Amino acid sequence: MRRWTSTIDGFAAVVREVPNAIRGGGERWLQGTFDRHARTTGNGVGYATIVGSGKHAPTLHWVRCDGPVLEDAVLLLDMGVEANSFYTADVTRTFPGSGTFSPVQRQVHDLVEKSHRAGLAAVEPGKPWSDFHVACMEVIANGLNDWGLLPVSVDEALSPKGQHHRRYLVCGVGHHLGLDVHDCAHSSYEHYQGATMESGMRPRRGTRPLLP
Repeated sequence: MRRWTSTIDGFAAVVREVPNAIRGGGERWLQGTFDRHARTTGNGVGYATIVGSGKHAPTLHWVRCDGPVLEDAVLLLDMGVEANSFYTADVTRTFPGSGTFSPVQRQVHDLVEKSHRAGLAAVEPGKPWSDFHVACMEVIANGLNDWGLLPVSVDEALSPKGQHHRRYLVCGVGHHLGLDVHDCAHSSYEHYQGATMESGMRPRRGTRPLLP
């Protein structure tokens, strides 16, 4: 699927340019690298490219991309190529600016990776849409508790009125993908957040086609 391989190649191009960005090009240099790649291998970017280093990395939808790339900080890349078919990709990855995670950075990265894998394991036809989000949150809450960062028990944090772990994770996990990165904005709750996952899941009632 060309949109995915093109996006992966774009990530590789950006990572190769990290040393130049650290030397002075900054976040904008990496944004430009990916955007140029997207325009030459596809129809363009699927959405505004997000490049965040240091304090910008956890800033939601950091599209200004006007800061430096710090060698000792992590670098967030959230990017996707829109294919000539107009379907888009959406990939997010975090890299160490220096090329090697510090012990603390590795600890956080490994918890997020564990959460990611738990979410993937919960994706299958017949399960509620929310299951993979819940699976991810359970891993995050337990990890934060192990680090002494939860002010309450894991059970209380995961309860509907708790959610203390969400201080460190402001978004939900996962969304549909197709001709846009959130391709079902007009769907009702029962057809999106409250839906059951289906094989080749597609939207209903007037939303645009999704990727199979």
